[in-house]
Amino acid sequence: MAKPYPQESRDDVVKVARSRPDGVTLDQVAADFGIHPMTLSKWLRRAAVGDGDRPGVTTTESAELRKRVRLLEIENEVLRRVSRPGEGPKTMMYPLGSEFAAHGVPVVVSCRVLSLDPPMRLVG
Repeated sequence: MAKPYPQESRDDVVKVARSRPDGVTLDQVAADFGIHPMTLSKWLRRAAVGDGDRPGVTTTESAELRKRVRLLEIENEVLRRVSRPGEGPKTMMYPLGSEFAAHGVPVVVSCRVLSLDPPMRLVG
């Protein structure tokens, strides 16, 4: 996979491409900056979505969705590991927290899946 361009560079190229004079094509702008024309087109589409000019999911929303999907995958894995075979998720074994920690499952996720109150953070 190619190394991504810094966001500042992308923003500058998009600004130049949007304010290009009549008769200058996106291919010419892309060639001037040494990027592929499809890359420039993709950046322009993303910028239009981010500005609200075009419907779609912004980069920030996409990152939040990926994070949420990952959290749900972890929760499903916890449920799969703690459910007894042949029984629903309501009757679960409660393994030690260290077993969850050994598999990299956050304590908050484990508590939520097991319907337990998360541990209180000590303030002091």
